[in-house]
Amino acid sequence: MKPVMTQNKFLQGLPKEVLMKFDDHVELTQIRRGDTDKDPTSRFEYVYFPMTCVYSLELTMSDGVNCHLALLGYRDAIGARNSIDLAMSGVPRAIIPGYALKIRSEIFAAELVRSPELRRAVHSQFVRATGILGVTSGCNLRHPLQRRLARWLLSLNHASGATGFDLTHEDLAHFLGVRREAVTEALARLAQTSVIKTSRGRVQIVDPEGLQHFSCECSQSLLTQRASGANQRDQLRMASA
Repeated sequence: MKPVMTQNKFLQGLPKEVLMKFDDHVELTQIRRGDTDKDPTSRFEYVYFPMTCVYSLELTMSDGVNCHLALLGYRDAIGARNSIDLAMSGVPRAIIPGYALKIRSEIFAAELVRSPELRRAVHSQFVRATGILGVTSGCNLRHPLQRRLARWLLSLNHASGATGFDLTHEDLAHFLGVRREAVTEALARLAQTSVIKTSRGRVQIVDPEGLQHFSCECSQSLLTQRASGANQRDQLRMASA
């Protein structure tokens, strides 16, 4: 089995026999910023397993504006939704470039038919993502911008495993659904506390634990959602061992 497969947590949680079947078919690919599944009803030619890239799940509104829903990173499989009878709003768009593994959708789908463990892993990701959408929707309605910004940066840290990101204030305004000027003010206040550093087009998380202090309680709720998904994958792996 290719050692690089362990760099994606979704793959890492699958039974060894499934990984061995995938081994000859997975390819390393570079993901560019802006790469997207253009149509929510379309079929990905490949299923992608991010390693260093991060996707934004986005919903296109009737006026053409894209709204950010959730972050998908190295714990996820991108395009697996095309292989199950569950529909999730939104399409993934790469916001942090990097590398991913990919496998042709028909190979993934064929193994999905044979493997109940793989089906459970895909459904577990769907349920976890749905829970995250619920938490973030409530957060966006109730909590002030600075706390939402801290929560979002922590979510990006969790999705990527990184602490530095090439993102403009305009990018962050899009993800949070606010004016760029409001993001600039919130970033400045967080930077004054030394939990983050900002420079032109880049944000660096200096103190993740300190940033947690400035986040709303939704940050902990999201960690619980993700931990629940990780526990389910661990149980799946142990049951198949």
